[in-house]
Amino acid sequence: MILNKNNSGNNQKRGKQFEDEFAEYLHGRGFWVYQFPNKVEGQPCDIIAVKSGEVRFIDCKTLADNLTFPLERVEVNQEMLHEALFRVGCGDSYYYAISCDDGVRMVPVAKLMGAKYAGEKSINLGESPII
Repeated sequence: MILNKNNSGNNQKRGKQFEDEFAEYLHGRGFWVYQFPNKVEGQPCDIIAVKSGEVRFIDCKTLADNLTFPLERVEVNQEMLHEALFRVGCGDSYYYAISCDDGVRMVPVAKLMGAKYAGEKSINLGESPII
C-alpha cells in the first residue's frame, strides 16, 4: 500500500492527510474505525480500529527520505498509553503506521519502546512489514 505522497504543505497537513487516507484504508478492509477529529494535546493515538473482536490503537506518522525513525517522535502521552495497555494485557494492540517512501510500515509500539528503553535513539524500519 502506498498512499498519496503529495509533499505539498507543512508536516502537520501531510500528517493529517496520511491519517485520513489510512483510516479510509482500514475502513475499506472491514474495520470499524474511529478517527480522532482534531489533534488535541495529550491525545494518545490517532485512530482506533476494531475488527473480529480485536482492537487496535494506531498512531500515524510520516517519515521523509529514509527508513530511520527517530524515537524522540514517540510522545509522552503515547508512552503512557502503551504502559497502560501493557498493564492490562493489551500491550500488543498499539501500533504506529509509518508512511515511508516505499509504503506504509506497521510497527508495534512495544518494539519502539523496547528500543527507547534500551537507550537507542532511532530504529531502522527495514524489517517492519509493508502493508
